[in-house]
Amino acid sequence: MPSSSNPQWLYDVFINFRGKDTRGTFVSHLYAALSNAGINTFLDNENLPKGKELGPQLWRAIEGSQIAIVVFSPEYVHSNWCLDELVQIMKCYNNMGQVVMPVFNGISPSFIRQYAVETFVDKHQFIKRVGERKEALNSASDLSGWDMKNYSNENSVLPLIFPLCITVLCCSMLMYVLCNSSLPFTHIVLRYVKMKMG
Repeated sequence: MPSSSNPQWLYDVFINFRGKDTRGTFVSHLYAALSNAGINTFLDNENLPKGKELGPQLWRAIEGSQIAIVVFSPEYVHSNWCLDELVQIMKCYNNMGQVVMPVFNGISPSFIRQYAVETFVDKHQFIKRVGERKEALNSASDLSGWDMKNYSNENSVLPLIFPLCITVLCCSMLMYVLCNSSLPFTHIVLRYVKMKMG
């Protein structure tokens, strides 16, 4: 099902995460909250067709998502798959206007930046992939997001994430309608309000 806010997007949200850290806890609750709010969310075990090659399907899902939620966790930085997804996400952020929302679950933004500096040192910069990972980690950890240590529990964070997603998607939908309609502005706004109010 295409994104509800704009036909150019396949999904509203793509969740990038380390499965063994968060799949059965925070990510499953986040996915449920987003889905219950009517947000078309890509989660690898839910949306990948069985028997298909993972790489191209995931890259298509990343590029086709309006928002990417990056869930950093203790084992995230040790996953080649997570880091490669993150590189692709940050390319979409820089080139396509994708909105990136980081969540720091059991790990701090400063640790991510420190890990990037210490692990991907300058002598390895000749390897393009390594340089891209370092840049992606630094850029993503500098974005405004949610550091879970500042909240009593994950249930305090979830109600902050999905309303922001809805706001981004509604603004995008309104802009799309405004740019692709010959109707007067007031008619567009009235139609939009009626549609959102059901």
